[in-house]
Amino acid sequence: MHRFSLKSPAFTVFFALLTSLLVACAHQVPVEVAKSQNDPREYRYLQLDNGLKVMLVHAPETEMTAVALAVGVGSFHNPQQFPGLAHYLEHMLFLGTEDYPEPNALQKYLEENAGFANAYTSSDHTNYYFQTPNELLDSSLDRFSDYFKAPLFDREYSDKERTAVHNEWSMGKSQDPRIMFQLLGLTGNPEHPAARLSVGNRETLPGGEDSGLYEAMLDFYQRYYVAELMTLTLVSQRPLAEQEALVREHFAALPEEEAPSAEITQPGLPPSAWGKHIYYRPQKDLKQLILEFPIEDNSDQWRVKPNAYLSNILSSEEPGTLGHYLREQNLANSMGAGIQSDFFGRDGFVRIFVDATEQGMAQRDQVIAATLAYIEQVRQKGVKQRYYDEYRTLAQRTFNEQSPPQPMQQAVHISALMHELPPAYVNSANAYFEAFDPAAINAVLEQLRPERLRVWQVSQSEPVDTDIPYYDGRYAVADIEPETLARWQSMAQNIELNLPPANTLASGGDAEAIEHSVQSFTQLIAEPGLDVWFRHAEYHRDGKGYLHFVWNTDLGVENAKHFALGAIMNGLLGEQNMSLADRAGRAGIDIGFDRSESNMQNLTLHGPVGNHEELVNELMGDVAHLSFTDAEFERQRNRLQEWLSGEDTDAPMHQLYRWLDRRTQRFEWDVSAILEASKQITPEDLRAYYRQWRDQVTLRLYAYGHYRPEQVRAMARNAEQALGPDRHPGPLYITETETPEPDEHWNIERTVEHNDVGWMRAYVAPGSKMEPFARLLLLNMLINNPMYTQLRTEEQWGYVVNAGVTRLGEQPALVLLVQSSEKTLPAIQERVERFLTDYEATLSELDDAQLNPLRESLVAQLTQPPNDFAQEASRYRGDFYRNNTDFDTRERLVEALKMVTPEQIKRAFEQWVLGDHSGLITLQAKGTGFTEAGFADIDD
Repeated sequence: MHRFSLKSPAFTVFFALLTSLLVACAHQVPVEVAKSQNDPREYRYLQLDNGLKVMLVHAPETEMTAVALAVGVGSFHNPQQFPGLAHYLEHMLFLGTEDYPEPNALQKYLEENAGFANAYTSSDHTNYYFQTPNELLDSSLDRFSDYFKAPLFDREYSDKERTAVHNEWSMGKSQDPRIMFQLLGLTGNPEHPAARLSVGNRETLPGGEDSGLYEAMLDFYQRYYVAELMTLTLVSQRPLAEQEALVREHFAALPEEEAPSAEITQPGLPPSAWGKHIYYRPQKDLKQLILEFPIEDNSDQWRVKPNAYLSNILSSEEPGTLGHYLREQNLANSMGAGIQSDFFGRDGFVRIFVDATEQGMAQRDQVIAATLAYIEQVRQKGVKQRYYDEYRTLAQRTFNEQSPPQPMQQAVHISALMHELPPAYVNSANAYFEAFDPAAINAVLEQLRPERLRVWQVSQSEPVDTDIPYYDGRYAVADIEPETLARWQSMAQNIELNLPPANTLASGGDAEAIEHSVQSFTQLIAEPGLDVWFRHAEYHRDGKGYLHFVWNTDLGVENAKHFALGAIMNGLLGEQNMSLADRAGRAGIDIGFDRSESNMQNLTLHGPVGNHEELVNELMGDVAHLSFTDAEFERQRNRLQEWLSGEDTDAPMHQLYRWLDRRTQRFEWDVSAILEASKQITPEDLRAYYRQWRDQVTLRLYAYGHYRPEQVRAMARNAEQALGPDRHPGPLYITETETPEPDEHWNIERTVEHNDVGWMRAYVAPGSKMEPFARLLLLNMLINNPMYTQLRTEEQWGYVVNAGVTRLGEQPALVLLVQSSEKTLPAIQERVERFLTDYEATLSELDDAQLNPLRESLVAQLTQPPNDFAQEASRYRGDFYRNNTDFDTRERLVEALKMVTPEQIKRAFEQWVLGDHSGLITLQAKGTGFTEAGFADIDD
């Protein structure tokens, strides 16, 4: 216990800087960190005397510093008697330190300055991270570093955080991805930690002073939370020398104990787990086949890329490949491949994932045989220098063209990667191809033998016989019989597949030099049926472009039938362009068909501009001549129905947000109506819908970046011509929203197929100007941490307790949310309302000294340059959708924020939250664990 009292030396910044420079000169060997040609950031790697590995990143463009510290232990290191202990420790660490004993002190300090903190526990590491204004880095690091030097681990919170962990487990225990993750361990080696519950709950983390849990947690912390097992990353505007001085000041006193081995020695998939059928009946209406091959860990071969090579070739969607064949035969909607050779530590797997159709599940032998045939084709003819060269070219080009990641993303990513890779390659590992090594590739292929195969069969009709410990659902395991294996191999000999051809986009195309002179959005075309807006990039002028086509119409929201038809049409367009999107994606160009909130058809294309015109022409050809078979129609209808029927099992918090959006968008029908309508429609209905859609849409284009205006006009004209002549486009449709009037209260209450309850209330401020939005934005940042600390940390009303701000059309709203596995809806509502009443006294103390730092930090974040081209290009899309032709929402919000006073926030709270000057929307989801409880009463 003495370790918890270690404190940092009281260095002055000058002395810390001097010391850091002397130590660096004496002990550090400079490491050159590879970066892309578009990355202006500076990097410095160092290792402190206590063993802490540190990456410092100077990002002059960011107004906020991001910090992440990863400890090289996770759920796989839980002691056998306490599954979930690493995750439980992650929770406990936030609850006070010697210098800052208040629970969530760091979070409170950061949120008062528009920052945040969080953490996650994975199988092999635990990552703690936060974001803070640059000028508060010193004081933030002081609070953060104390977690790892002097945590209190107050026993008062031991049981409370057990409840928090239990609620988190409850939220996910009916979610298929979590269940299948658990099944991966259960069907492998029972001695491997993957076979045990990773998140923990009250049963695996027993309470009481005699349980030993508290002592086990302290032992785990003392054993593993030592500097030698930690990696720290800072991404900041502060110069590297200042960053290093602060790191040495705050982290030099981390414990220097010799780190125990964190290696997982048990294999996850030993030979006894090979050759198995794994049957699982999912909670949602899924139809999946997963072909899994155990392989030995080869992660040390990352320089020659055998796994990346095979993932690329196995996942190809080019004509003749496995993915294309399965779709052509109506056996699959899509497929993918991935390799995690060190998933279990000493071993891992190659997985080929098939999103199967009804026919594919009925003819699963054909799917398996085709997969074995394709693997054999790769084994016999697929290990080629030309493939390696192509993948290397594409990966290196993508890397060289990319901008540096968002600071928080980069800090978390690098801190985790430093446990796996030399620091010089934390940015560039995926683009580093040392040499073509056929032996390394063939060594993996030799392990993809039929006798090692594990076949996951996931559908509602699977034969299951065993409960899944701690999770919903059942499963079964059976041996793959020799005659079954022989049948698959025999069938495979009669299936002809092709390896992918050369990627026609691999050579790319150099962007011509263009002067970025259009520095405000300009309407290039304003005609009935065609509306085109364009501007050049302001910050990231690196040869990239962004095209967002919207086929504008209200047709898709006229009724439930049209909504279903629009969704199916979107699925067909996406599927028919899957090969092209796959080819472009490998060349760094993203292509995606999707739908807007109002079910309008969208197409987004962004990346290096060299091939954009030819890609647009090809894509518009498919839009112009949408043709499909009855089988393709049925496949997309089934996918829609699976999605709709599965919504009810999602976590209540996600369902509540969807209900809020749909109610305020004036949908007069719910999911059940769409589902029922989808059952009645026919292929001819879709063809009629498509003809009407082509006739009446207004084509809108939002174009940004490295184009000449005439190029944008030409692409827009070609896209319009693809719709055909003699059209009758309607007026521009802007999504219509409806919100309650002041003193009006809407209530939505539904039962859901999830264990938990969810309660949400939206306080809709009157008026559509920016001033109410600015006031609610600041009020939310003031109220979120006190609400979380009181209701979540102190009283454990639910795992999810938060406040947020949204816009319902033009109306701003403060949204409060609680999801719980234990509290009833009436009790939650009463407690939230009481918290709000009590909070008025706290808010009454608000003054300029408290508000100014919060406001200034928020304004700084809104006005700082965008991090990369995609962020820059998409930041005005909301204005485009609302047809705000001034494209000035961000600027108006900044000006409104600057004018907000403490008195205005207090008045907003008094009138809009406690009073009757706002409209209210209360939404309640009652889960299966609360069948005997009622909904909260709502005052009309």
